[in-house]
Formats: sequence, C-alpha cells, structure tokens
Amino acid sequence: MAVGESLSALQYQFYSSSVNNVASTSVMANGSTNAPAANAAIATTADLTPGTWDVEVTGTISGTTVATLEADNMRFKIGGTAVAAVLVPVPSTAGGNAAGRLKCRVNLAANAPLSVIANANSTASSVYKAQIVATKIGN
Repeated sequence: MAVGESLSALQYQFYSSSVNNVASTSVMANGSTNAPAANAAIATTADLTPGTWDVEVTGTISGTTVATLEADNMRFKIGGTAVAAVLVPVPSTAGGNAAGRLKCRVNLAANAPLSVIANANSTASSVYKAQIVATKIGN
C-alpha cells in the first residue's frame, strides 16, 4: 500500500483485526426476557471454539415494579456451569433501571457456549437484558 492511499472500510476492518499477525474472532449475543424464571436464559452465544477468550457481559434489570431481590440476580455460565454473578444493582423498586458489567478471561478446553441466566425467579413486571461479547485471543 502506497503512502497516502486510504483503506476501504472492509480492508480496515480486516487490517485492524490482524495487526501483528494475530487474528481475532469476536462473537456477540443479545437477549431480553420478561419476568424470567430461575435458570431461564437471557442471552446465549453459539458454541465457542477451544482457546482463550476475553469476555465482557453487560446486564440490565428494569420494570415498573422491581423487587430488591432482583439485585445481582444474573449469572454468567460457561457451558452448563454458572461461574460468576453479574452484579446488577436495583436502585429503585419503582421503575428502576441499572446496568452491571462483568469482564473476564475464559480458557475453553472444548467447544462451549457462554450464557447469562436469571439465578432465581424474578418479579412479574421485570425485564432482564444481557449482552455477551467474546473475543478470541491469538489463533
């Protein structure tokens, strides 16, 4: 590429994800569930391949009447195992809305999905939302 030549959006995207010959793969899942029951999935990725992944999970709980028991009622799962709480505070029981975030590095030995679930039954007017972004480190 000559000096002063510009990259197209697609070329830039490829270039920025393969700088220093380190390719990266990102996977994202979003979900929303009204009044989830215990262990109900809110967001789930497809199976991720073995290797090291940087993961960021964002969760929100909202609703017209949200009980304080909803605080921190989300769990992050690798495959079928819950490994961490997604800390989501409930600032108000009347129309509250708060976001929580979890960042971690995951080493997968085998293919497995990542998911966010409701840990316990929620209140009838609650809305749980979650987003998972996983970026593979190295090849």
